[in-house]
Amino acid sequence: MTVIMPSSREFDYAQFIALAEDALDLGQRYLRANISTVLRDGRWHPTGFAVFNVLDISPIGIIRLHYWPEADLRLTTGHPTIHCHCFHLHSRVLAGVYKEVVFRTRKLASNENTERNALAGFNVVPPSGDGIDRLERDDDSYVVLGGPPAEYRSRAAHSIPAGEYHSTNIRVNAQCATLAMLSRPVIGYRDHIIGNRDFATLESLRPVVDCKVTDALAESMRTSLELDSETPVEP
Repeated sequence: MTVIMPSSREFDYAQFIALAEDALDLGQRYLRANISTVLRDGRWHPTGFAVFNVLDISPIGIIRLHYWPEADLRLTTGHPTIHCHCFHLHSRVLAGVYKEVVFRTRKLASNENTERNALAGFNVVPPSGDGIDRLERDDDSYVVLGGPPAEYRSRAAHSIPAGEYHSTNIRVNAQCATLAMLSRPVIGYRDHIIGNRDFATLESLRPVVDCKVTDALAESMRTSLELDSETPVEP
């Protein structure tokens, strides 16, 4: 479903966050009324969470439901988790605890490429619609420094601008669900991943989320959304 907002201009990060809050209210109401429809078509992300499209909010971006189940994570073995996006992201925690670490990164000069802790970079190929994630290794090496982990509980909101490296760390054996607003691609940015040099799985199919997972998610969401308020609590 596409919802048209009364504007056609491009948005900077601050403008996007302000608009995204209202859009997530709309998305949450739509999710309450259409959980079964939304959960019909989900795919597993390589890093272990399920992705469901909720609404297309034109011209701001798209709303997705992201779900990390307690078990059965379809994690591509060794897939790097440090990444940045070509879009701004603003999300609301619907259930569970969402944890995130933001990273400072540095690209090494050619004479530093022998550094023991250097990592490789991978560009994410824009999707072609066939359900396959494709990566292309770049020619650079990187070092990263992670900041303190931030924790967001149910009804809290969190945001990441395009180009900021981060990784998501959901507690093992605990489910988490977020409603995420993704902006349109921001000029000058692209999806990029940083990870171990020996990672070689450059193509991976996003499997369809099976009914056992969607049934559990539907039950969890019905409980969480019934208790939720229209205004999120800021962390």
